[in-house]
Amino acid sequence: MKRALRRHHYQRLKSLRKKKLEFEGWKISDNVAGSYATTACKCSCWMCGNPRRKQKMITQQEYLSSLKYIEGCFESDIHCSMNVKNKYR
Repeated sequence: MKRALRRHHYQRLKSLRKKKLEFEGWKISDNVAGSYATTACKCSCWMCGNPRRKQKMITQQEYLSSLKYIEGCFESDIHCSMNVKNKYR
């Protein structure tokens, strides 16, 4: 991305964030608006932060991958530690 386009998007986000916060009743400076424009999250508490790090959750991709692995173990005759089907034959 070219420098001019990056600067344009930065100024655009900065003005949007400033308008939003002023609408909510906050008086903010350009520096604070700039920090809101560059950060995706205002804080790092357990509700706003990364759920993988804070709540030890797995991502959607990891969840689907583990489901496919478990289903593959049940469908195939290959020995798998999760394969309950072969255990009771």
